[in-house]
Amino acid sequence: MVRSHLFAAFARERGLALLDGSTAWLAGATDATSLLKSYRVLAHGPLRAGAEKALLVEAGRSCGAVKKRGVAVVPEKALRELRGLPGDPAILCYLRSRGRKWVVVAESAGSVEDEN
Repeated sequence: MVRSHLFAAFARERGLALLDGSTAWLAGATDATSLLKSYRVLAHGPLRAGAEKALLVEAGRSCGAVKKRGVAVVPEKALRELRGLPGDPAILCYLRSRGRKWVVVAESAGSVEDEN
């Protein structure tokens, strides 16, 4: 879908918004788990020194995986630096939103693949 340049049209039809024109991440209240890998946001904020740890602590979660789009982050390094926090594992997402570097703590909301 991304290569066909239909991602924005797909988002519009489902009431979703592109987080940034440089990535194919969508946001919205619509449940798209039957078509896409979806995440439930637990905490989020601008990317700055210490933001990741503070957001994980706020959400009561540990860092179980790192995803990134449009932000120069080394996932393995982030995992090492955030190891040992208490709580169930969450997904730490580094991304761009409206041109700004952002960090999101999320959990999986499911996907088509989960049903197979």
